[in-house]
Amino acid sequence: MSALKINFAPKSLWRAALELGPFLGVAALTALSLGAGLFWVLAVLVARQDDMTTKQAAQDKQVQTLRAVAPQPAAPEPSATQIVAVNEAIRRLNLPWPELFAALETATTAGPVALLSIETDTLRNTLRGVAEAKGSDDMIAYIERLELTPPFTAARLLQHERAEQDPDKPFRFQFEVRWTRVSQ
Repeated sequence: MSALKINFAPKSLWRAALELGPFLGVAALTALSLGAGLFWVLAVLVARQDDMTTKQAAQDKQVQTLRAVAPQPAAPEPSATQIVAVNEAIRRLNLPWPELFAALETATTAGPVALLSIETDTLRNTLRGVAEAKGSDDMIAYIERLELTPPFTAARLLQHERAEQDPDKPFRFQFEVRWTRVSQ
């Protein structure tokens, strides 16, 4: 027969620990070693972060010192070619588009002419266009109306052909008009 364990003492934490015996000792030792390991890893990470913060502060100070000491390079002077290119771009951007479009619309509304495309040459103050008209009389009348419509000063027919593949057989023509700069 096995021995009976009789204990009339009240239940307590110490009594429960004694009853668990070696299992509790191993668990406590494991928990203690894990806690110590985590504490060591945390201490190493904090030391590294402090190190990196110190290095970053030193680098920031060095960059500020170099920026303060180093002279800023002067902007290079533009070449003559660059100056001409910039002036040409400005001239193209400053075209009197509202006046040109208004003049083209005025000349177009007087007859059956369809304007297909326009292209400007800012150096010569000219505008080239492609248009279609139902007949040669409409084409000639359009060129004459363009010449009389301000700001245009001269208009000329460059090329024309009859579109045979189109069922209406319109005249497709290219023209050029010169304008005076009224506003800029």
